[in-house]
Amino acid sequence: MARVAYSHHCFVCGQDNPYGLRARFRIDGGTSETNLRPPDHVRGFPGILQGGVVAALLDETMWYAAFGAGFFTLTAELQVRFRRPTPLSTLRAHGEVLSHRRQIVLCRAQLVDEAGEILAQGEGKFFVIPPQKVLQDKEEVVVESCPGSLHPPV
Repeated sequence: MARVAYSHHCFVCGQDNPYGLRARFRIDGGTSETNLRPPDHVRGFPGILQGGVVAALLDETMWYAAFGAGFFTLTAELQVRFRRPTPLSTLRAHGEVLSHRRQIVLCRAQLVDEAGEILAQGEGKFFVIPPQKVLQDKEEVVVESCPGSLHPPV
């Protein structure tokens, strides 16, 4: 069963962060997905999402894929390939765990527009760590049940 996950203050998924994206991620096993429309204040050029925000969104999408697979992680390495300018329109990000070896989880993610065109792709390595090393309280990451499952990878 898929679950919805978010945080309170994170830039990408923080529901209490007035400056962030406020993305909510659906997680199911080692996959994650979010649909969002970025606010205008995170643009670069008019109508185009700033590249660092695209990278942050891909990073977070991969983090949630690892989290959905049962790993609490921090980013160790992030590679992003920008394929097209990312419009400030409805977007979908999908992430998945590729492998896990010792304390490293390898993930990939992609960001697509409403027509399914790939805008950016990312790959990352994530260190597995105990959650108590970074969480200030147990409510920092919220997970709720959600009926249904995720769409298959694009």
